[in-house]
Amino acid sequence: MREVFSRLFKIVRKVTTVTNLPILFVGIYGVFFISLLYHNVSPFGIWGASYDLTGQSRLLQGPTPESRAVKSKDGYRVIEPPVYFYVQNPKKFDQAVLTAKFRTDAPIIEAGVVKRQDPWAVERHTLYNKYLEELTWPRIEKDGFILWQRKPEYKSVEEFLKNPPAVEKVTVVDASLNVELTNQPINELTNHAYNVSLRGAQDIYVFTQGEDLDLRFFVQDMNRHDGADPVTISACDPTGCDADGLLFVHADLPDDGDEWGSQKSSAVREIAITSPRPEHGMYHIRFNADEDVFIRRIETRQQHMVFKNQLYLGDEVGYRASVAPLRVWSNGQGFAIRTPHPESIQTVAFRGNGKALTSVSIDEHNHQYEISIPQEVAGGLIEMVSPKRDLSINTDGFFSFTKESFFLPEPIPYASDLDLDARGINYVFARYSFSRVRGSWNTARVKLNTYDVDPISPLTFFFGIPHGQKTGFELGNIAVSLRKPGLTPRRIFDILYQLRPR
Repeated sequence: MREVFSRLFKIVRKVTTVTNLPILFVGIYGVFFISLLYHNVSPFGIWGASYDLTGQSRLLQGPTPESRAVKSKDGYRVIEPPVYFYVQNPKKFDQAVLTAKFRTDAPIIEAGVVKRQDPWAVERHTLYNKYLEELTWPRIEKDGFILWQRKPEYKSVEEFLKNPPAVEKVTVVDASLNVELTNQPINELTNHAYNVSLRGAQDIYVFTQGEDLDLRFFVQDMNRHDGADPVTISACDPTGCDADGLLFVHADLPDDGDEWGSQKSSAVREIAITSPRPEHGMYHIRFNADEDVFIRRIETRQQHMVFKNQLYLGDEVGYRASVAPLRVWSNGQGFAIRTPHPESIQTVAFRGNGKALTSVSIDEHNHQYEISIPQEVAGGLIEMVSPKRDLSINTDGFFSFTKESFFLPEPIPYASDLDLDARGINYVFARYSFSRVRGSWNTARVKLNTYDVDPISPLTFFFGIPHGQKTGFELGNIAVSLRKPGLTPRRIFDILYQLRPR
């Protein structure tokens, strides 16, 4: 950029010397300086770029991987989502507004930003949802939130948020809600034990009805990769393990002392979190560990325990002589399944409402298989049977290891063609912007937080679809607007005031 600016400066200087037009010199120089300042310093806190996918862009690059998108006369046809776009901008911004023009066969398109690459973390939002666009229930809107009601009962979004309905009566899109949890069935309070190998980090919810909070994890470090493998567990109150959540229990387990990828498994060790008679309700448990750590057994006093969004059912080679089939229950609407090892080729069966639904044949290792749950049972409790385990399973929903231990900590997301009548859902709550239609194209946008993006990585946006969908979409144009606090008169005054002599 500096070299380009220097060359342009010399050209403009020659022109003004020959024509004796100092005003022209000042004008051209000033316009270029302002453009340079805008794109590299962004003094007003706004930076933007647009990419017509029929051409090329210096500031936006993609889509990648190239094998997932096919060039068309109007842009790119995405045949295997997700695809990624990279923004070449040196500055850090707090928020991004991502706008896309698209044609779609997919009922739902997601867009987001990659927060970290190691470990992988993304912020996903719904760019387009056909079911929301076509929902005819009465609705009210406020500050980007929309509430649809089967029968109007709430007069405002504020009233709905202050006194929400029971968790099973509402579905959400990109919106959180502290819903009322119905009381769970309670039997005799006894210890529950789960002999199952879970690999890596786990996001767990439990429900207590007066019993002591008591979870004991028996873990094993497999030492397959270099580096220390510590384990930490935190338990938070019902508001969650975030800035507003109350952290009241924490436990640490240091590395086993082998940090060099020796392939030698450690002895099984115990790490536990306990609390005498916590307040009645739901608690959020974060089990933080890398993929070298396997949970071999869980013992708990809690009858109700579920795992959010992902289960990594670890292989048990070298730990058990034989592996029994494993049953898992979930309310997911679509699933992405893969196995990392060729020895674990298998067929995973799905059952719902007491009968067989479908099955997925895992014929290749390290290949992701997608399955969509039929509308009449989507969002309800279904059973999966894995003959060999050694599976990574992802969904938008929750998992449990027994039918009796399942409960719903959050409203189910509106991530497929849910049968709202069959599920008894009376409210749809979303943070959503309706798309604009022009001819065969839709245009929609999402707002994304970028203040906590890993500064080492390029700013990376993606477009995809929910787990289980198999249709694609076409992108014609994308635009990115990045925002941060600008140099307002007030900020300039504050900076100068802080720099004053003391």
